[in-house]
Amino acid sequence: MGRVRGMAAGSRIATLVLLVSVAAAQDNVYMGQEYRSIDLTTRYFDGCKPACGWTGNFGKEIAPGFGPVRGCGPVKPDGTQDRVPDGAYSACSDGGTSYACLDTSAFTEDGQRYAFAAISLDTTGGPYSCCECYEATFSEGPMAGQSLQVQMINNGGFVNRPLMDLHVVGAGKGDNNVVSVDNSALDPAPYGGGLGKTGADSPPLFSAEDWGDQSGLWGRRFSRYNPPNDVSYAGGIASVCGDQTSCFEACDDLPWPGREMCKWEFADDGFRGASIPPATLRRIACPAALYSRSGCLLREDQDFLTSAPPAVDDDEEDQSSGEQPVEGGGGGEEGCEDEIWATNGATGEPERYTCEDYARWGFCDEDWMRGWCRKTCGTCGGECSDEIWEVNSSTGQPEEHTCEDYARWD
Repeated sequence: MGRVRGMAAGSRIATLVLLVSVAAAQDNVYMGQEYRSIDLTTRYFDGCKPACGWTGNFGKEIAPGFGPVRGCGPVKPDGTQDRVPDGAYSACSDGGTSYACLDTSAFTEDGQRYAFAAISLDTTGGPYSCCECYEATFSEGPMAGQSLQVQMINNGGFVNRPLMDLHVVGAGKGDNNVVSVDNSALDPAPYGGGLGKTGADSPPLFSAEDWGDQSGLWGRRFSRYNPPNDVSYAGGIASVCGDQTSCFEACDDLPWPGREMCKWEFADDGFRGASIPPATLRRIACPAALYSRSGCLLREDQDFLTSAPPAVDDDEEDQSSGEQPVEGGGGGEEGCEDEIWATNGATGEPERYTCEDYARWGFCDEDWMRGWCRKTCGTCGGECSDEIWEVNSSTGQPEEHTCEDYARWD
């Protein structure tokens, strides 16, 4: 959707394929027990390159093979966007050429809601660092009891209240707007960043030349928080429609690449037209559905995803040999194997991979390699060990176990 996504050849492709395989089997893996509260969940769409598109805003290490959040060019007549170099300035600043990529708009896939968001980022490596992922569970309104998985890609610059701002095509613009030039009374603020102070010469994400005059189509800008009237945050399409039907119709008036993305905010399998619901956040390992779009994954997520063996159904048998799969390979016994069971991201089926496979993909230096590999540990360096990593079902944390542990547990 939206842009032409390119990856470097060789190790970067292998890295992504491997992690997609592991994440597919371990989606929604909790990385901690701590819960964080969000008072308001809002939406935005201003067209600007997100703050996590610069490595200088990262307080945590980016995983090998990945980078900061991708930036894109304006939307072309065929609905695509070109990739823009990571170092390009935001179109919301003077001389900038980098915009938000449409495929970081919230979406639902296989019944699971996903989103990218702005939040008050901690660039020193604390909570809410660039590219961290969370499970957000809502407690009020149409979204009560529902959840979504979200990656933090932008800085909200909010007031003294915990807010999360979901990136949704068709949501409200704020102080910044490089989406389109709006000459209607709905948007009297100047075009560009900082209410027209910067980026006024940047071409719009959706130019009038390619997409026609869009005055009034994108709705009102959302207003700043003004207690106690929280609803003052309403903006975008939500500010010019009432029920789901009229909101879908308003979305259909937008340039066609953004129509279905816009409808997510009002769809039953999307945000259900919720206003500004509170949420509880819990840190999760980033799912492939998110990092494959943003292009950003933290090293701690990569290490976590690959430190525990992929989930394999205990009842699933190896059809080729009639043997029960052994997660993580054998122990220190005679004849034990170095094979690892992981899910093939292309077929969705469990397959065996060897230490040589993982070495070839560039994962020799990972601790989990030395834990899983047996006879061919020398391929990756380090000392052999009979330790196996598994996730403790009670704590949600990865733990090391030995062959003696498994023998004792019968």
